[in-house]
Formats: sequence, structure tokens, C-alpha cells
Amino acid sequence: MAIPKFGEIRESANVKSDLATAKNIATIVAQKLADGEELTGATVAAGDEIANNLNGDITPKANGKTSFKYTVSNGNVTVSYNDDTQIYPQSN
Repeated sequence: MAIPKFGEIRESANVKSDLATAKNIATIVAQKLADGEELTGATVAAGDEIANNLNGDITPKANGKTSFKYTVSNGNVTVSYNDDTQIYPQSN
């Protein structure tokens, strides 16, 4: 019975890691907006201006997720997985 629980703990840790990355993406995008750059949204990919400012891996850790993307609407930054599941800000 310990193995399924361990899997749940590991997936929970992966989701928390992704949340931290999503917060960092949102902060970087917000800073670029404050600096006057016009960003509307994109997938975060190796070599782009957002990924270059991240410390660490830009690949999500959660199962089945392949990338992060951000959108900007009315000055609000939202970060999601490739499947449009919102990560940040967290919806309650």
C-alpha cells in the first residue's frame, strides 16, 4: 500500500514544483510588461526571452504536461500547462 501513496506524494511535489516555475514565469512576464514590452502570450520554449530568464528546467514535472504557456489580458498574467490547465494564479 505504500507504493500508491509514494506516487501521490511524488506527483504532489511535481505539481508544487510546477507552481513555483509558473510563479517565476508570471513574475518575468510582469517585469517585461512594466519595462514597456508588449506581450500577449506564448508557449515558453528553450531560447525565448522568458525561458532565458528562468533558473532551471522549463519542462513541467507533472505527468502528461509538456510545456508552460502564459497569456496576458488587461495586464493580468496567467500561466497554464500546454493543455490549458491553469497553474497560476491558482483558482480556488
